[in-house]
Amino acid sequence: MDDFKLASADAQTLSQSFLKIGDKMAEIIQRQETGHIQEYAKALRKETYHGQMIGNTQRHMEHVAEIPITVFHHLVAKYGPASQNPKAWRKWLNEHPDFKTSVREL
Repeated sequence: MDDFKLASADAQTLSQSFLKIGDKMAEIIQRQETGHIQEYAKALRKETYHGQMIGNTQRHMEHVAEIPITVFHHLVAKYGPASQNPKAWRKWLNEHPDFKTSVREL
């Protein structure tokens, strides 16, 4: 990271963009602090329990993850929108449980 210069920083999302300009190309790296997001997901996961949706016919959707914005954009570029490729998104979430807010296997 010695050659990279800070291009932008966002205090709200705790993300930073670094830029390296070469002779014929430029390279951009994005970093984001995710510790607070993982702690929030962990707190939400502690509030959920298996079977909480049984008998509640009005609750058809469940909050399943808190994904940092830089990671989200990377996943959209890699897999496409979650509605078009749910299998890949579920696999990624099961491989990265720190971002899950649900206790069940997706």
